[in-house]
Amino acid sequence: MISREELDHYTREYNVAKEEYQEKSDRYSLVNTATREEDVAFSRADLQLAQAHLAEAQARYDKTFIKSPINGIVLRKHHRNGESVSNSATTPDPVLTIGDTEVLRVRVDIDESDVNKVRMGQKAYVTADAFGKQKFSGHVVRIGELLGPKTIRTDEPTERVDRKFLEALVELDPGAQLPMGLRVDTFIMAGGEPSAALR
Repeated sequence: MISREELDHYTREYNVAKEEYQEKSDRYSLVNTATREEDVAFSRADLQLAQAHLAEAQARYDKTFIKSPINGIVLRKHHRNGESVSNSATTPDPVLTIGDTEVLRVRVDIDESDVNKVRMGQKAYVTADAFGKQKFSGHVVRIGELLGPKTIRTDEPTERVDRKFLEALVELDPGAQLPMGLRVDTFIMAGGEPSAALR
């Protein structure tokens, strides 16, 4: 025989334990049941959305780098760190000037009276005032097809500019160490003798 108070107390404990058991049993059943297709589809959609956000962030991050299309060295920086760059088809705004210094080429304007003396592969050499009498040898690698006005100007008052000129490229032999943009005198050889002295 127990008192009424003890009965109520044990009844409450029993009911609480029964509710806890039911809750744990429901949770166990939920964990052990197969996943619903809707939940799987929802999770897959969430995953694909997260992957899309990651790819977008990666693309934006990749655009913060400037990548050169060639192997070379930076010849000039046109902007400082932090400056804005606004590039368009009508007003180009370069960030850097990059050049391949492994192979040096000299742009040559050939006077219309000398165009018949220049051939592909012809030996040539260049000299520069800064290097004294040192000669840098090379050969003609390209000859233009169309005569036009002089594209390279010097400061000499006797320079002829009223005639037509043909543009050619002379590639210097490996090992030539000349700064980019240096003005040089170019001599194209014909039969062992310079046939044209061009600047």
